[in-house]
Amino acid sequence: KIASGKTFAKQTGLANDQRMKREELVLRFLALSDGWRGYKKPLGSFLNKYTETNRSASVERLEKLERAFHNAVGVAAEIFGDSAFRLEATTKNGKVVKKFNAAYFDAISVGIHEWISVKDRVISLALRKSITRKIGDLIVSDEFLKQVLRATSDETAVKSRIKAVVAALESA
Repeated sequence: KIASGKTFAKQTGLANDQRMKREELVLRFLALSDGWRGYKKPLGSFLNKYTETNRSASVERLEKLERAFHNAVGVAAEIFGDSAFRLEATTKNGKVVKKFNAAYFDAISVGIHEWISVKDRVISLALRKSITRKIGDLIVSDEFLKQVLRATSDETAVKSRIKAVVAALESA
């Protein structure tokens, strides 16, 4: 249900998703937002364990998880627009494109979830500009790029990229 939202499909660029990638992304968000500090690879086993643990979740819990997802994705859209989960890349012919990246999605969505769960956040224009600048600085760092482009399910990479986004948001 959560994955079928048009806004989320637009943000990910997965509008015609035949492989249930959006559903996987929702599951990744839920599992990581609920316990990224305890993440252990492989990612598939981590997700399966989370699914099994929450198979019989109450309606209230499911509603809470859905709200958490929509809040994080909504704040990401408010700050970054439709390209919230896309990294900028340059093609071989020099064209600049913004391409969806699942590891970046994890970092931004879970980072925002952590940031907004501490207290209610009012996203003023000044704060949005500051966050955009901080995240912009982050995504050009070699270390962060390594965490979202290579060995993306490595425990250190998952935890470090989420911590980096939370720190960037907190310092904005």
